[in-house]
Amino acid sequence: MVEMEFNGISKSFFKILKDETRPISPEIKRSVFTNANRHGYRVGKMLFGARTWQEPFIIYSKGFEDLQKKKEEIAEWLIHQDAKELIFSDEADRVYLARIDGINPQEESAFYLKGIMTIICHDPFKYALVPEKITGLQIDNKGKIETPCIINVNFTAAANEFRVRNTTSNKEARIIWNFIRNDRLEIDMSRRKILINGHLRMTSFDFRSQMFSIMPGRNVLTSNVAAANIETTFRERWK
Repeated sequence: MVEMEFNGISKSFFKILKDETRPISPEIKRSVFTNANRHGYRVGKMLFGARTWQEPFIIYSKGFEDLQKKKEEIAEWLIHQDAKELIFSDEADRVYLARIDGINPQEESAFYLKGIMTIICHDPFKYALVPEKITGLQIDNKGKIETPCIINVNFTAAANEFRVRNTTSNKEARIIWNFIRNDRLEIDMSRRKILINGHLRMTSFDFRSQMFSIMPGRNVLTSNVAAANIETTFRERWK
């Protein structure tokens, strides 16, 4: 049987049964267009949809009264509005961001309940257990798909702009601001937010430039500012 941790919590009386059906990959979506006066179709960009599957489980109990209490405990543990981190013991180095979309009993007695729960990951990727924090401009991403990042900059001298380029993807983000020594800049590439000394400063972003992700493998960043300490935070992810 497989142990399951959800939202940082596991239950000793709750186990995943062996006949689980975890999918190999997320749902795959492709844009398909007709070609006038030509055979076949033109295939556009591939995107991933949600990752959805069902897990069989068993709840152990000491009797009918204990089982009813455990049902309440399971509902409190598993049912949430927001996605929570989900880890299985047979895949202990990966995290799913999941919601439990249904818990259906199948077989019940005084000492156990067998059922099936439906899991949906609207964010379809698997993630590393913890984020990577890299100081400097050379970044190795061991994940197999590009991943968003946050770049934190501590200025050690004045500068009137900050530019950072990922030479791997050839994309550059530019921030226009009169920075002084000890200013702190945060570029959140995923949420497209710019914070300067903790305050939102979206007007500082040059919208002719581009937010970028960390690509799989080696990424080399370049910056126009030498007098700054640069730290990149990202979380490796897989299909």
